[in-house]
Amino acid sequence: MKKAERLNWIVMTLKQRGRMTAGQLAEYMEVSERTIYRDMTALGEIQVPVAVREGSGGGYEIDPDYFLPVLRLNDREILVLLLLLEFAGKLHLEDYRADIHTLGHKLLEVCREDPGRLREAMAHIHFDLDAIVPETCPAGVFSLIVEAFLRRRRLRLTYFKPLRGDATERTVTPLELFYADGCWYLQAFCHARGERRTFRLDRIREAAILAEAADPAACGEEPPFPEPPQAVVLEMDPRLFEVVKADEPMRGAEVVPLGDGRLEVRQVRRRLEYFEQLAFRNVAQVTVKAPASLVASIQAKFEAGFRKYLQEP
Repeated sequence: MKKAERLNWIVMTLKQRGRMTAGQLAEYMEVSERTIYRDMTALGEIQVPVAVREGSGGGYEIDPDYFLPVLRLNDREILVLLLLLEFAGKLHLEDYRADIHTLGHKLLEVCREDPGRLREAMAHIHFDLDAIVPETCPAGVFSLIVEAFLRRRRLRLTYFKPLRGDATERTVTPLELFYADGCWYLQAFCHARGERRTFRLDRIREAAILAEAADPAACGEEPPFPEPPQAVVLEMDPRLFEVVKADEPMRGAEVVPLGDGRLEVRQVRRRLEYFEQLAFRNVAQVTVKAPASLVASIQAKFEAGFRKYLQEP
């Protein structure tokens, strides 16, 4: 990291984290303490208001009212932001689509070198997150939910239920927005039902922020996903495990060698779709042993497929 970039990082770090010692800054910046001392001298020379507190609990701190006037981005940082914008564009954030597009152009404008190089690189990078491809929710719903979080207000939702073919009105305290399986979901406390419910955003037909404050009692310690964690037990061919061990659902799994050359793999996860697909795609290399609900689901689908495609009519 160049000196100018490091000085900006020190200022931003002190503004965000508060008082820090030279040792803490050196560890965070991955430089020596001597470098930090020199950087502090340089900041003083350009009149950045960094103060030194002596004694126990001392360290460097910056005037909280100090404003960092210039944000300078190098091309690598611009590329990271462009990647994040490309990713965000696949998350069905329709309320922010124009902002994402405009911000991408602004980032290319501040590129120090030829922005065509970054455009060319981005043309080769793609994200496929459309597992569901939901219907488009009404404009403003996503940003309105975010506004309800900011203002700590309740929401009134008109929610469509496709199995019944009608819509109902709910008053809810919004708790979590999360993206899973290609779709956005809102977990909220439903005041009519007196319990947490999960709503797909593309099925919200109308939404409005109410004057009533969000209910603090509704915000417990429950996770954003309704499924409880479950223990998954697999028997796997070692060669397949080597291929999939870096997949996110497999990370941190407990692995025990079995006597027949196979592996027993144990993992705890809320969502089990990954393991079901793993079993379908690698029938000879993996066997799901637990949980019983997952085993039963796989058995039922295999039996249905056998009846449909292999048995004589």
